[in-house]
Amino acid sequence: MDYLVAGAGPAGLMEAHRLSAMGKRVSLISPQWGGVMECMGDHYLQSYCSELELPGSPVPLAHFMTEKTLSPRASHYMQYLRHYADSLPVDKITDTVTAVSFDGTHYSCDLQRHGKHALKARHIVAATGIKPKPFRTTCLAGCRTMACLDAYHHFSDPTARPPTETDVVIIGSGNSAFQIALLAMSAGYNAHILARTYPGIYPIETTDRFALRAQSQATVEKIWKSQTERTSPGISFSIYNNLWRSGDDIVFEIDRTDNNVHIAEATMANTAACGTRRLTRSFSRADTLFVTAIGTEPSRPFSIDTHHDDRDPATKRGIYWVGSAADFRSVNTMVSPRYSA
Repeated sequence: MDYLVAGAGPAGLMEAHRLSAMGKRVSLISPQWGGVMECMGDHYLQSYCSELELPGSPVPLAHFMTEKTLSPRASHYMQYLRHYADSLPVDKITDTVTAVSFDGTHYSCDLQRHGKHALKARHIVAATGIKPKPFRTTCLAGCRTMACLDAYHHFSDPTARPPTETDVVIIGSGNSAFQIALLAMSAGYNAHILARTYPGIYPIETTDRFALRAQSQATVEKIWKSQTERTSPGISFSIYNNLWRSGDDIVFEIDRTDNNVHIAEATMANTAACGTRRLTRSFSRADTLFVTAIGTEPSRPFSIDTHHDDRDPATKRGIYWVGSAADFRSVNTMVSPRYSA
């Protein structure tokens, strides 16, 4: 085999298409087909349809959509990606690469289901996607916590809410935090975004991308309405500078001078001790689900043993990281791979 492509999200599928079109012998391996966007369920994706189309697709994305919208639902996009994968003239294996070793001419791959040295290839293309960044604190030990990708799936399931929980605290300030807050409120929770900073939820406009963050903008609107009209369930937003455990509560320390952005001011107007500069917000460990949404990082799930000096990049010249695993941030910025087949 010439190339083993590990990962069947958009980046892995595009690479499998590109390499097979060049006449290379390609195998495509993944534990799930379509990538991590499946966690979004039936909710809309942030990117436009034109950004999400993959090269050489036999059927356009619009064919899988049941409504004419600028962005597809995640479930429709997953159908599109799986159809695209089925159309590729490559070997397809449902499994997970756990380790890779180099024997001087080929890379030997250990697989979770098929065992050690199950596959050999001259080159490895790793398109293993993203994973949530860990939230490094001991304060939440013993609390019910959830990472952002799991939270998307959780709030898409109407049966998933335990009867004891009334609040969701989302720690983070990016688009995922704002989207999850909106989903949590729609599921009947009171949602509270606690962030270190507020970068602003604005359109992303660069030379190669323009994307309105529609779900996040809807969250900003909901924050204003729920705080000014005192609706329940509602969404609040605060910028905190410290947190700790106090008895059965998790306490966030808030400095009023840090909360001078518009949506934080709406929340501050509803707090007690209006004339106090420093205040706290407390959440019961028993009644609160804590979601960490502080960003994502490239996922590189398998070990690589080249039996050479890791400081020498030539020893790993046959392994290529692409897509989110190579720190690309969106589908439409993955079209130029960083290597040549």
